[in-house]
Formats: sequence, C-alpha cells, structure tokens
Amino acid sequence: MKPRGRKLKAIPPVYRINKRNQIIDLGVYRANISVDSEVDEVDLRAYIKTEPSLKIEFEFDTQISWSSLFEVFNRKKTIAVTIPDTKIDSPMILVGMQPGLGGTRVKLIPARQSVEVGSLGRAIKIRFHLVNFSDFMSKDAVKINTKGGGFARREAIILEHNGYEVVIIETPDTRQTMESLKQLGGRAITHTGSIRKLNDSLLTPTETIELLFILSQFLSFAIGSWTSPILPVGYDASRVRVWESWGLRKINSWKRHQSWLDDHHAEVLTSIFKGFAGLWNDATWSETLKASVYWYVFSNMRVANVDGSIILAQAALERIAWVYLTEHVRTYSKTKAKKLSAAQKVTEVLNDCKIPVSLPGNYTRLAAYAAAFACADGPQTIASIRNNLVHPVNKAKGSGVIMDGVYHEALSLYMWYIELVLLNLMGFSGSYSNRITANMVGQVEKVPWASLGP
Repeated sequence: MKPRGRKLKAIPPVYRINKRNQIIDLGVYRANISVDSEVDEVDLRAYIKTEPSLKIEFEFDTQISWSSLFEVFNRKKTIAVTIPDTKIDSPMILVGMQPGLGGTRVKLIPARQSVEVGSLGRAIKIRFHLVNFSDFMSKDAVKINTKGGGFARREAIILEHNGYEVVIIETPDTRQTMESLKQLGGRAITHTGSIRKLNDSLLTPTETIELLFILSQFLSFAIGSWTSPILPVGYDASRVRVWESWGLRKINSWKRHQSWLDDHHAEVLTSIFKGFAGLWNDATWSETLKASVYWYVFSNMRVANVDGSIILAQAALERIAWVYLTEHVRTYSKTKAKKLSAAQKVTEVLNDCKIPVSLPGNYTRLAAYAAAFACADGPQTIASIRNNLVHPVNKAKGSGVIMDGVYHEALSLYMWYIELVLLNLMGFSGSYSNRITANMVGQVEKVPWASLGP
C-alpha cells in the first residue's frame, strides 16, 4: 500500500439503499403544494427508486380537491411544489393519487430529475456515493483503523484535477454488495467518495458540478458501462451539511462489461484521469471526447445489439480520426481528408499512434471475412462490415461468414481501436487489459506504443 502525505479515512455513506424495497430515503420535508388558488402545507417524503430505473419521487397527503388533482393528472393543470431552501427546477408529473383518511395520497415525479438543497458555495468538502462501479484493487489502497485496535485494507483511487482532489474508496460492505450484484443484478452503492480543494478552501460551485460530470463520464469510460456519482452532500468547515443534490444520471442495472481497465490495476486511473480531464478541457477535443465516450459506452454495452453497436462504434472511431488528422496533428486539410475513405483515415491514425492495424491472429471469423471481401487489414475489414450493414450491396458474396459470429469480433476490434486511440491521446503509457487477448482478471500488458518504444 502506497504511503500518502496525509492519512485517508473511511468515507461513510450518507444515504443507503433499503434492500427490501430498493429505495433511498431522502427524508421528510415541510412543503407548500398549490394548484391554481388551492394551497396546502404538507409533510412531503422524498425518495429515490432504484428499480426498475433511477427516479426521484415525492409522496404526500393533501387536502387539495380531488377534481383539481385529477386535472393535474390529465395535464390540464399544473401542480407546484415549494420546499424551503430547495431548488426544484422542473415541472411536476402526477403519477398516482389515492383517496385516504388523511386526504388524497399523491405521488409526483420531477420531469427533470434535478433537485438541489442548500448552498454549494458554503461547502469546503463533498461526500458522494458511487453506484455499480468496478470491484477494483489498487496499489493506492489504504489502511483503515477498526474498532478494537485492528485495521482493514480499503481499496482506494486518488485523482487530481485543476486544484481538486477526488478520493474514491470502498465501503465495509463493498465485497458483499458486489457479490449480490453479480448474482441478482440491479443497482447498489458500491463505493463512496469525496471532493475537496487541495488548499481546503471553499468549493467553487461551477467547477465542482463540472467535476462531478467529468467523473461520471471518465468512470463510465473506464468500466465500459454507465456509472456515476450520485447524492453528493456538501459540508462546511464546521462539518455541517450545507448542500446536497438529488440530480440523477444514467446508471444501468449491473452487468460487467469488458473494457481496458483491469480490476486489479485500478491505480492507472490516477494518471489517465489527468489526460482525460485535459482532453475534456481542450477546445479541439472536448466535444469529440464527450460524443466518443457516449457512443463507446453504448456500443460496449451492446444496447443496440451487436450490429447496431458496430454502426455507433464506427461513428465514434471515424469522428476521432477526423479530428486527429485535421485538427490535432493537421496532417490533412479538411478538403483532402474528405477524399480519404473511413478505413484510410483510421489506418493513418492507428499508424501514427503505433497501434497495430493487422487483424488479430485469434479472430478467425474476421480473417475469413477479410479473405471473402479482399480486405487488407483491420480498419478495412471492420469498415467493410459496417458498410455491408448499412449498404448491403455485397452481402450475398460473403453471407456465410457474416452470419457466423463475425459481428462480435468486429465490434471487439472497434472497441479496442477506440480505447487505444483515446488512451494514447490521454498520454498513457502504462499497462492495460487487452480485450483481444486477456482471458482473466489481472492479465495486463503495456500499451502498444510503449512496447514498441520511440
């Protein structure tokens, strides 16, 4: 375990998921409810449902007339919710109403899942919860003192960006939680984390919100599926809660997907995050990085099945190649780049990054396809497969090999190319999990450009 300049401590979760009903209880708040001229003060219960999808819901009993509520339900009237010191920047959708002794039981959902309580500008530190992240191990693990004079190992990652420090650490329940996810699926808080400025000054709200978003995209890129920090809670210098956000981002039900991150070497995230954040803030790469991560994750998860994912992956790889050639290294003007085929552009980028363009020897189905369609290398082969999906003019020529699992090998090669080009752009020269050859956790190798040398 790597020694640190300051001693890390466990980060207890502020919120927990109730295993019985899969709900995160956010508390009960005194709120004003209004429909036209009818106003009522209620005890509003806020909670997050984690299944079948993440969703903020409000529930309360009210004396507002049934007829007015029915008009709200039919979208003919609107209902307003006001909670002191809380920003609800969204119209409300009434999804349920039930008569009862205490009035009408109402259930609302904010149309935009974004609610903020308090003031982030008063906070010097944030604690957050990470859902469905990897069961990682790291050289940056820390020793946590336990009751009775013992200690325990806690896996941790430490990231830095723009004067901020981010710590992600497992909880005492992480191992048990991961086993439950692997068996039952769903969503669970697997890790907790913190954000602070390195000089321990007040957090800058815009920078902190942006950092939380960058983290969600970076960690999703790392594990190849959607994950995100949720329920960040801000504390002032006296450790008083002064802010929290109930905003939700896309987090899929648990399923482990292959990616470049090896679970036993998560310490590489520290150096890669610096490169990722650098591209994120680079005028040339910012929008392309965001789009590429979006397409990469959806393709890697095969949301559009394997054939649709190939089309998304081609869009990501071709956009990266275009920006690389015309704006990054400026090998081609945009006019000349338009004359290159998609495969030619990708080959240029791969060669420049010292990434092999030959077909992997163990991808026999791709080799059969390449022979049938006279494709010289990897970029030509996968581009041909994508073209035959979208423009099936030559499909009959090689229909036998197309239907025999070639799509799966093609998508895997697409993912490998996207991963490696992005890691190269992020300045990474360490070890990663090669999806082409790795068959077990812990099996890593140097990235190709580091293996080949200058």
